[in-house]
Amino acid sequence: MSSLVTFDNFDSIAESCFLVLPAESSSKPASGRKRKPQKEDTVAIKRRTANESKPFEHDGFQLLMNGLETAEAMELRESGFNTLWNQTETMMDDILLGLNRSVRTSIRQFIDSADSLDEKSLIAMPYHEIPTALVSAGINVPDHNAQFNEIANALRSPSATSVGHYVALLESQTCSSLSTMMASMMEQLMAHDSRDNSDAPAGEDMQDSEDNNDEALHVTSYIFTKPSKILNYDLQLLLGWYRHLNHSHRPKLVIILQDFESFDPHVLEDFITIMSQYRTDLPIQFVIGVATSIDMLHQSLTKSAISLLRIEKFRLQKSAVWFEKVLDELFLDSGFTLKFGARPFKFLLDHFYMSDFSVRKVKSSVKYALMHHYYANPLSIFLQLFGLDDVILDMLKSWYDEGITNGHLASHIRMLRSYRKHVEQLVSEEQWATALTLLDDDAYLMTVQLQKWIQDLQLHQRHYKVGMRLIQFVHQQFPAFSGLMKKSRHQIHLEMLENPRWLDSDQTVVLLINLIRKMELTSLPGFLDNLEIFLTDTLQQQDHDDMISGWLQQVGEWQQQLMASDPSLSKSKAKRVALLQNMLVSDATRHTKTSEKVHEHAIDHLKQKGSLGYRMVMDLADWFQQALSHTLISYTALPMHELIYYAHMKLHERSFTPRPGASVHTALTQSSYYLNCSCCVQGNDLALRPTEQDTNLIYESYLECSRMINLFDLYTSFSEKVAKEARPKNQPLEKNEVQARFIRSVAELQFLGFIKPTQRKTDHVLRLTWSTQ
Repeated sequence: MSSLVTFDNFDSIAESCFLVLPAESSSKPASGRKRKPQKEDTVAIKRRTANESKPFEHDGFQLLMNGLETAEAMELRESGFNTLWNQTETMMDDILLGLNRSVRTSIRQFIDSADSLDEKSLIAMPYHEIPTALVSAGINVPDHNAQFNEIANALRSPSATSVGHYVALLESQTCSSLSTMMASMMEQLMAHDSRDNSDAPAGEDMQDSEDNNDEALHVTSYIFTKPSKILNYDLQLLLGWYRHLNHSHRPKLVIILQDFESFDPHVLEDFITIMSQYRTDLPIQFVIGVATSIDMLHQSLTKSAISLLRIEKFRLQKSAVWFEKVLDELFLDSGFTLKFGARPFKFLLDHFYMSDFSVRKVKSSVKYALMHHYYANPLSIFLQLFGLDDVILDMLKSWYDEGITNGHLASHIRMLRSYRKHVEQLVSEEQWATALTLLDDDAYLMTVQLQKWIQDLQLHQRHYKVGMRLIQFVHQQFPAFSGLMKKSRHQIHLEMLENPRWLDSDQTVVLLINLIRKMELTSLPGFLDNLEIFLTDTLQQQDHDDMISGWLQQVGEWQQQLMASDPSLSKSKAKRVALLQNMLVSDATRHTKTSEKVHEHAIDHLKQKGSLGYRMVMDLADWFQQALSHTLISYTALPMHELIYYAHMKLHERSFTPRPGASVHTALTQSSYYLNCSCCVQGNDLALRPTEQDTNLIYESYLECSRMINLFDLYTSFSEKVAKEARPKNQPLEKNEVQARFIRSVAELQFLGFIKPTQRKTDHVLRLTWSTQ
């Protein structure tokens, strides 16, 4: 028996054996009679009732807090989610389109001017070159759809200097052969409305345009309706259609090959050769999208095919540039949207830079966070109040008076960790009355105190943005030390989220402060002028900010003192200052106690006995350190930060991190979980369930085997399990059927990567997964 089930003769046995199906599963009875309908054959279709459809009336939004939430609050969550996601998606799309606007303009200019050369002045060649725009679009192919659709729209729309062109956007999945490729191209090109007079030249009469349109319509209808033997992929049909368009300005026929690497090279070579033959009669041009490298064009096509193309290279912006701009706008500059905590932000960075550079997955991740926050958090109704400084209190009072925010929502607020931490701090400071009011008075908590917390969060967001820009400003003032700043803005932001005491231990801030302290006196006036411009621009963006106004006043005082004093230094004094400056520790990696004492002593000496300029430099460094300490405060120190910061990560990681091993294991052990089968929940454990396939049965025995699996033992175990299945009395289980089913199941296990044949023993296979030996 073991010779029948070895891997050497699996194919021959599988060809000779077949799976005998029960008579009930056959579409026609063997006797030829009509089978009478039986009760077990009838399937009762259960329709959804009104009560079951109720949760889907608001796109899945349901009453939270065990139904204690009001319906008005649920509607506010729904409207808030739709508004915020529309704003976020629009912002992401605008950034993506804005990055490559200049590239699309350059491609349009190339398409417009590609045939402007005087062909008579060129050397006569036996072939006709096709103008080709070779676009390098990046490695993430699924994100190319939006980019090439925008390129196609830019070519279709008329401009100030040229008419709109006819565009065909071809993808490899619909162009498996030359005939399908030609048919798809012609269908898209000829689908353009020939009655559109947007490309008519200026000054043409409307009557002439209508006559041309009627004639084009007549010719087009004649071409398509008259019976003809011309195939739908014959270019003679496209040539006749284009000749009867009667365009005074000949529009181009642009063919966009979006994913060049996925096309069949032989099909592309034939396609390019045919297009080159019609180049004199049809203004055909190519736009080819390359994902990996431009060298792929030379590796895929032959030299004769490449010689038919007149190539000009274009390069779209990388998705990493878009990602950085989105992070700046979404998590640093914007003050109204949902912010990410440490773990979600780190997951977003790692998943983008270390996985696939996918723009779509970034959008999906942000949308999932918004959905999780609005669908599952009853406090998300307060997120739409951010940015409404003057009407926050009025809206909170109206919500409380109308019963939208009830006492159950106040109890939910009191269960937050930041709220408990704030009350404990009030108790430790012996502010008993305030703490008691927050615990007992729901009206005060839901109106006055909640308004103060929302305004504090808004102020923290504005100051945090200023602090991050201040680090970037100081970094730009010392371009010679740019190599020492190895951290990007987003890495600094991530470290700030992960470590609340980041300022006390980070070497980046220490380096910037030391650079300010070592700044030459000749550079001090320019540094102060640039700082004044920076603070003035920041104050214009954030009106009525007392902190920045105070900073501007301090900078103005320093400038007046510097102008009133004599910045020149005597030689002896300059030598003394140079010696004191050399005492400053320049190596940021030295952390010995001796170096720290020398560093502190030098700073104190410069503050006390140094010149006015150097004392001002020391004061400027201290001011910079205090400004960062005041602005870059961790969000965890603020009460009610859960309103705007998203920190739930378990469901997020489970949704966007694939786990194929666990999924396959669950599918092979609990098929009813994926099939959603209710008939297998109850029943006799001794009999096989309907959802248990042959692969499931052999997988159960596979889990009990060691590293080397004897196929005969596996077959014996499989045959014993198959014998338990319910079968008709007139169709007993035959030996050939068991062997065929066993061979198919073993082949499926090998295809899934659980086993592989081994040369050690012909009747054994090697186990590859879930093995501890």
